[in-house]
Amino acid sequence: MSLKSRVPLIFLAFANSPGEAYLRQLKRESAVLRDLFLPLAQRGQIELLREESIENKDLPKLLSQYRGRLSVFHYGGHAGGSQLSLEDGYGYVTGLAEMLGLQTGLRLLFLNGCSTQAQARPYLEAGIPVVLATTRSIPDEEATWFAEHFYHALVNGHSIEEAFRTGSGALKARSADLATHSGREVAVYRDVFFSNLEPEELDMLWRLYVQEGKEDALGWHLSDSWGNGHTPATDKTSAARRKKPTQELWKWVTGAGLIVGILAVISGILGVDLYGMFSTTSSASNTVTVLVHGKKGKDELVLPSRGVVKLIYGDA
Repeated sequence: MSLKSRVPLIFLAFANSPGEAYLRQLKRESAVLRDLFLPLAQRGQIELLREESIENKDLPKLLSQYRGRLSVFHYGGHAGGSQLSLEDGYGYVTGLAEMLGLQTGLRLLFLNGCSTQAQARPYLEAGIPVVLATTRSIPDEEATWFAEHFYHALVNGHSIEEAFRTGSGALKARSADLATHSGREVAVYRDVFFSNLEPEELDMLWRLYVQEGKEDALGWHLSDSWGNGHTPATDKTSAARRKKPTQELWKWVTGAGLIVGILAVISGILGVDLYGMFSTTSSASNTVTVLVHGKKGKDELVLPSRGVVKLIYGDA
C-alpha cells in the first residue's frame, strides 16, 4: 500500500444546481476551505478532494475510489429535508446515507445547505458518528461565514465540538438576532429524533447531531486520522531529519565507509592515491570529508582503519 493511500481524505463537494437560485458565495466558500486545507495537503498530512460541480453520476465512483480513507465530507449548495441539489439533479438521502455509511473512517458529515436537519437521522443510522446540519433556510453569506470559522478552528487543532462553538460564536458575534438564541446546539440522536428539543431551539441555524453512546466523537481532532498507518512529516520532524540522518542515510554512510576503506587498501597495494581522488583528506587529523547531497548539518563516522569520516550535508 502506498503512503498516499493511507493519508486521510477531506472531500469538499459543491453544487450550484441549475433551476435554483444562484448561490453567489458558494465559489468563495469553496476557495476559503481549499486555502485552509491546502497547507496540510502540501505537507502530506491529508489528501484534499474538491469537486465544485458535483454530480450524481460521479459521486458513487469517487466514494468507492476513496473507500476507507474519507474522514470529513462537506457539502455546500441547495438542499432540503430529504435531498441535496446536485448539478445533474437531486441526490436523495436514502442512497447517499447508504454509500457514506460504507466509509468506516468518516468522522464528520457537514451538510451546509438549507434545512438539512431532517437528513441527519438516516446518516446517523448508517453509522456516521457526527452530522452537522441546518435547522432552516440559511442565508448564503452566513453559510460561508460559519463554514470558514468552523474549519479554521478544526485545522488549527480544535475538536469537532470546539470548532462548532467557534463557528457558532463567530456567527452570533456579527448578528444581533442570533445572539439572543442560547438553546442546545448539540443534540444526541434517540429513537424520537426531535422530541427532546424545545420549539425555540429549532431556530438555531446549525446543530451537531451525534449518535447516542458515541458522544466521544465530538472530541475528535483532525490529527487523530494521521495516526492510522501514517505519521505526517510536520515542519518539526522535517527539521529533526535535517539535523540527524535517517536510517536510510546511515545505511548509505556505512556503505560509503566501506568503500573508503577498500580504496585505502587498494591504494596501499598499487601505490596510487585512489583515496585522494574521491575525497579531501587532512593528513594532520586523518579526517576524510564526504559530501552528502541534499542534506544539511554535520556528522562524523569513526572507521577503525582510517580514523574519522566527516559528513557534511549540503547542496553544493
